[in-house]
Amino acid sequence: MKKVVQFLHPGPEYEGKDWHPADKSHGRRFIFTKGRVKNSRGQWEWLPVTAWVEWEANAKLYPNRTVGTAMPKNIHLPYLPNKGIPGPKERHSTDPCVFGDRFLYTVCRQINRKGNPTKMQSLEEGSVILFGSRIKYPDGYHFVLDTLFVVSEDRVHHSRESQLKPPEVPDWYFKLTLEQVYALPHRYTLLKGYTPEEQPEFFSWIPCKVCNDSAPVPFERPKIKLRGIRPKMTQGFSLRIAMEPKEAWDEVVRQVKEQGCELCAGLEVPTNQPNPHFENLMEKFLSGK
Repeated sequence: MKKVVQFLHPGPEYEGKDWHPADKSHGRRFIFTKGRVKNSRGQWEWLPVTAWVEWEANAKLYPNRTVGTAMPKNIHLPYLPNKGIPGPKERHSTDPCVFGDRFLYTVCRQINRKGNPTKMQSLEEGSVILFGSRIKYPDGYHFVLDTLFVVSEDRVHHSRESQLKPPEVPDWYFKLTLEQVYALPHRYTLLKGYTPEEQPEFFSWIPCKVCNDSAPVPFERPKIKLRGIRPKMTQGFSLRIAMEPKEAWDEVVRQVKEQGCELCAGLEVPTNQPNPHFENLMEKFLSGK
């Protein structure tokens, strides 16, 4: 049966510049980079965007001066270094991964405390995962969204004994996520999200702001209200959302756009250093030029 999953991961912003240590709780980064969005002609194009994502590798941080209850403290320029990387057991994996041409999800909450597979490994094609966090506002707790993942039929089981390695997966993804997974003893499932080319009206996306004047646009993660959403839930996943996946997809799209965000179908894969173009944009932005 196809499901709509509310998936909670830690909401606080990770404010470190280095790879996030494995002995600390996961966090979100507010990044400024190129994203795949629809332009004014309704065509998909790579444009400067800002977005809340999971990115556990390195980033260059700039202060954000926009004030708000859940505004980012910093604007992050992500990069994936070649040297000085902590060992696989010492660094967090990025999961879900929203970089590149397809969303990927493979480890978080796929094994329970007893070491057995959870329902996250066996989600049917067409299921929807709402990745987000609990944020406290003056009027109470809200579930805020950072990623909507539509499960495709393309999936691969893998483990330490049956590793996925390049060219089966990109080099950068193996370093970013899988190398850490293979430090663990369990079997996991690599779920792949639908793209706009495969499902034009039912694809995976993240909320973003398009930066038309090339200056970063800070924003708070959009609040989502659906039948069965548990706003006070802190971590784990819930299958209580009583909606069909496409119905939920349409409603979440409506709420996100109503709150001023656009849909981004993927982010540019970072290189081994902060993008010089976005460094220049940040310097101009902070200097007021």
